[in-house]
Amino acid sequence: MKCVTLVRFTPKEKRPSVEYKKFLDGIMHVYAGAEGLRHKYFTVSDSGEAIGIYEWTSRALAEGFFNDDWDRMMQGMATRHALEYLTVRAELDNDAGGFEFYG
Repeated sequence: MKCVTLVRFTPKEKRPSVEYKKFLDGIMHVYAGAEGLRHKYFTVSDSGEAIGIYEWTSRALAEGFFNDDWDRMMQGMATRHALEYLTVRAELDNDAGGFEFYG
């Protein structure tokens, strides 16, 4: 069953847009080609909290990705971080024009 994960964290440093793009270019290899990862959104709340939103083909693949190496990477980037797994029960895809119920 599909899974969405939310990673909430407070960055150790705030970066202007140009620096943030360079930073993302430097870490993109961690996410590009990750097995089961369909989409990843890099977002920020109005309060400045960074929130990574990941869409996975399964929870098992998500759990395999968020390992000790990933945790160490986050400790280097954030003053704190929290990971939450969400089971996708249904999905509306306006681009494809369809609705899926997963149970």
